[in-house]
Parts: sequence; structure tokens; C-alpha cells
Amino acid sequence: MANRDGRQIDAIRIAFSQRHKGRSLVADLDSETSSNFKTVLHATALGPVESEAYWVHSSIKGAGTRESILTESIFGRTPYELHIMKACYQKAYHASMEKDVRGDLSFKTEKMFEMGMQETGKMDSNMPPNQQVVTRDVQAIYAATSGQMGTDEMTVCNIFVHASASHLRSISADFSILYRKELRKVIASEFSYHMKDALLYILDGAVNMVERDARLLEDSMKGLGTKDNLLISRLVRIHWDKRHLSNVKTEYKRMFGKELVNRIKGETSGDYRDMLVALVMSAP
Repeated sequence: MANRDGRQIDAIRIAFSQRHKGRSLVADLDSETSSNFKTVLHATALGPVESEAYWVHSSIKGAGTRESILTESIFGRTPYELHIMKACYQKAYHASMEKDVRGDLSFKTEKMFEMGMQETGKMDSNMPPNQQVVTRDVQAIYAATSGQMGTDEMTVCNIFVHASASHLRSISADFSILYRKELRKVIASEFSYHMKDALLYILDGAVNMVERDARLLEDSMKGLGTKDNLLISRLVRIHWDKRHLSNVKTEYKRMFGKELVNRIKGETSGDYRDMLVALVMSAP
């Protein structure tokens, strides 16, 4: 399971149902396993897009919202991925993903996530940044975060959510040059709670996704007790891109002075540990 890419996992899941009529690979794995081992197998077997719909649902079901999992499942998705996620969510849970997410949030954060789930209006990631638009957005963000009447959150959210990674990187660089302030520090000081975390997740991913993901893996393990669902969701998501995983492993060692696989071994046990280790070792 750990050594298969997204297309292979999807093909295996389909072939399993065709070979064994009336059975589901995911359901069979669920019936044979339990606890965290079950969760990591379940997410891996769903593949790279359908698993995100699963994480969205798991983040909002029950009491309270698991903000980090929700944020990381929705932001950074392409319009096509969002379309498939919504279809998978509807099929699996007989409900609208957009409606469920909106119902679990409120006020401006709800509006931000509503923007994030839209399939239109996002910049083409293959297009180079337009300097005129970058300058316009830099000025708009500065005006929105430095006014005497308070922060205009929705202007910043609208720019961040719809920007391509290269566009946002250019905004961050030009903001520092023009105003002699780091955009990240401005966001951290002007926003709070879930919205701040979501904006920083988007910005950090645009500026240096490898560093961001290495830090997120460590954050899910540090402190008292491992945050297992966060660790699972982050590692499964990273492992779909083997080159990215390899870079994250290298960066993790640089940042924290230890091998990621050894850190995970020290925080987990049993079959659960073996599966996480297999995910880590699926890239050199």
C-alpha cells in the first residue's frame, strides 16, 4: 500500500471491487483492522483526492471542528481536485461538502472557506506572475492590514485563496521590499485563531512548501502525546508525491537534527508504526 502512487491505488481499489463482486477494499481493510492502523490504511486506500473528502468529513463530524485537518484538506487543491472531492463526499456521506463545512464554521472564517471550495476564480498555477497584478495585490494587502479602522480580513483572504503559489511568493517578496515588513509577521499579528492559521498555511506553502510540511510533521509529534490524526493526514498527503517526500525528509533532518523515520518510530508502535515507517521509506 505505502509504495503505490495515487493512480496505482485507485486502480487497485477498482480492480478489487471488480474481482470480488460486492466487496470494497476500503471496507474490507476497515473490518480487519482497528485504531490508528485502521485510519492510516483507510486514508491510503482512498487515494490522494478521495482521502481529502474523508479528512474533511472527519474534521467536522461530532463536537467541535478539527481546524488544522480541515484547513489542510481544502486549501491548495486544484479546481479539478475540488470537483472530485465534492463528488466523493456526496457519494460517501450523502451530503454536500460545501454545506457541511459552512454549517460547521461561522462569520468571516466561513466566508474564507467558502471561497476556498469554489472551483472558479483561482489563478492558473502554470502561468507566471503578472507584475502589475502582484503590485496591486501588495498594495491592497498593506491597505487592508494597516488601516485605522481595523483589518479588512476578507480582502486578504480573497487574494490568498485565489492566488497561485508563484503569485503569492511574488507578493511576499515585494511586500518586504516595499514596506520593509515580512508579510508572514503581518498576517500573524493582524489575524487570529482559525483564519490566521489558514492564511499562514497557504502563505508558507507558497513560499517554501518543503519547509512547511517538515515543520507540520514535527508539530504533530512534539509535546505531550502524538496528534495521530494530524500525523496520519499529513504523512499520507505528502507521500503521494515521492519527490516532495524525499525533499521533506532531507529538510526535516536539517531543521530538527534527526531522521524523520526515527522520530516516527519513537512516537508510535505496532502495525501503526510499521505502516507510517513504510510511508516514509517509500521515497529515498
